[in-house]
Amino acid sequence: MHFPDVVKKVQTEIDRVVGRERMPRFEDEEVLPYVRAFIKEFERYAELCPQITQVIMSTTFRQMASYCPHGA
Repeated sequence: MHFPDVVKKVQTEIDRVVGRERMPRFEDEEVLPYVRAFIKEFERYAELCPQITQVIMSTTFRQMASYCPHGA
């Protein structure tokens, strides 16, 4: 992982606002400014480097209200 401090900040904000009982929803976006900025930055890099999304899709992950299984 290249930026563990960023991942920790994202997780901390989600835990503080949403908790661990449910997944974040689109309605939560307004109160998750750091997560929103992270997603926008990720999208910017994904446009510049399409192989980034290929690497990420090699594992299962959850993002906001989305579930992306391995190999999707």
